[in-house]
Amino acid sequence: MQENMEPLSPQLRRLYLYASVVLFMVLLPFVIFYADGWRFKRGFGFVRTGGIFIAVPYTGASVALNDEPVGESGFLERSFYVDNLAPSVYTIRVEREGSRPWERLLVVEPQLVTDARALLIPVELQLLTVATSTDPGMEETTREVSLATYRDYMAAFSATSSQAT
Repeated sequence: MQENMEPLSPQLRRLYLYASVVLFMVLLPFVIFYADGWRFKRGFGFVRTGGIFIAVPYTGASVALNDEPVGESGFLERSFYVDNLAPSVYTIRVEREGSRPWERLLVVEPQLVTDARALLIPVELQLLTVATSTDPGMEETTREVSLATYRDYMAAFSATSSQAT
């Protein structure tokens, strides 16, 4: 058995329309300011925020912003974006076992994203000669790389040669 629903009265429909318009007008400035990057930060008040984008080309590296952990780089996640930062100077630190820590002071400005790329240098840097050029009439040149880079080269070449056969 179905009950027949009565339509809303014109006064109630008008009330819903006016309430929706007032709600829209009240919330619209907050939405616009939020989309424009304004945030309320304790101690600062309302500020326009910025962000930091840090690229870490290594797996297993931990990233910290002002000594607060941001994340650890993995096989697929090698970049980190931290947003809603009040304009200031921030310390970024990237650490990885077997490498020297990388640390920088980065300036965050309103409505801008500061970009940085970490460069981690191995603690034990051991160079190996991988190529020597002795062309007649040319000066002898050598190409030296770190042990880790040499191992990466050898792994890449062995993977390529095993796939070709």
